Amino acid sequence: MKLNKILYFAGLCVLATGCNDLDTEPLGNIITSTQKSDVIKGDPAMIESSVSAIPSTGNLFGKILGTNQHMDFGYPAILAGLDSRTAEMVSDVTGYNWFSEQVEFSDYKPTSRLTRMIWGTMYNQILAANSVIATIDSETKDPLSMYYLAQGLAYRANSYFVLAQSYQFTYKGNETLPCVPLITDKNQNEVASNGAPRATVQEVYDQIDSDINEAIRLLEESGRISATARADKKFFNASNAHGLRARINLVKQNWAEAVKDAQYVIDNSKATPYSIAEVSKPSFWDAADHSWLLAVIVEESDRVVTIGICNWPSMMCSFSSNGYVAVGAWRRGSKKMV
Repeated sequence: MKLNKILYFAGLCVLATGCNDLDTEPLGNIITSTQKSDVIKGDPAMIESSVSAIPSTGNLFGKILGTNQHMDFGYPAILAGLDSRTAEMVSDVTGYNWFSEQVEFSDYKPTSRLTRMIWGTMYNQILAANSVIATIDSETKDPLSMYYLAQGLAYRANSYFVLAQSYQFTYKGNETLPCVPLITDKNQNEVASNGAPRATVQEVYDQIDSDINEAIRLLEESGRISATARADKKFFNASNAHGLRARINLVKQNWAEAVKDAQYVIDNSKATPYSIAEVSKPSFWDAADHSWLLAVIVEESDRVVTIGICNWPSMMCSFSSNGYVAVGAWRRGSKKMV
C-alpha cells in the first residue's frame, strides 16, 4: 500500500549560537497532536488549510504514478478510466489514448496503472481526512468545527465507497467477502506499524454509513451551514452529502431510503440539470453552473493546468486544440444512450 505520510518537520536545537533557551520555550518547535487540538479549540479556523487539503489530493499531477504517466492527474482521471470500461463512452485503442487499457479490459491486475491510481488517490484522501477527524473533538458544538469535521467524514465515506466498488463485487449478496483495509483516525498508527487485513464488504459499508450519517448530522445541526451554503463546491453541504448517501443506498438496494435522500437534494440544493439549450453549446466545464453539486476545483496555477496536456480537457474535450483528443483519442457517447 502506498500511502504518502504527512510529515511535520521540527527544528533541531544543536549546540550552536542562537539556540532557543529551553526554559523560555519549553515545548521546543515540535507541535504535538494534543497541542494542535488545543489550538483548534481556541480558534477552529486554524484547521482550514488541513480541511482544504482533503479535496486537493484529488487534483494533483504525477502523485501516484509519476510525471511520465500522463493519466496521473487525480480523481478526474479515475472517473475517465472507469467510464472507459463501460459501453456508454467509446474510444479507440491508440498510442494517444492513455485509457486504452480500460477500453480493451487489459488492466485487471494489481500493477495496472488505473488500479494504482484508484488505490493511491483514495487512500491519500483518507489519510488527509483522518488527520482532520483526529484533530477535532467529536463532541464539539462549535458550528465551524462541526462543519470542518463533517468534511473529513464525508470525504472519507466517499473514498471508501469508491474503493469498495473498485476492489470487490457490489454490496448485495457479497457482504462477507474481503474488501479493502479499513484505516481510520483510531487505528492509523497501529496500521502504520503492523499493517491491516482486508475488512469485509459489510465492515467497509458499516464505516461508510457511520461516516456519512454523522457528516449529515453535523451539517444539519451546525446552525451556520444551510443545505446550500459553503465556501465553494469542493466542500460538502447538507445537500450533496444527502446525494452521496442516496448513491450509497442505491448500491445497498435500500430503495426507499435512496428516494428520501434524493428528494432532499431536489428540494433543498437549488441545483437543476442542464437544459437542452444549455448543452447545445460547450458546457460541463464550470463548477459554478447550477447542475453541479460537488466539484474538483482547478486553479490556473495548478500543475494539472500548467503541465499542458496532462489533464481532463486534453483527454476528454473535443474542442481542446492542445491535447490527446486532438490527435486521435476521441471520446464518443454510445448510440444506446440516445
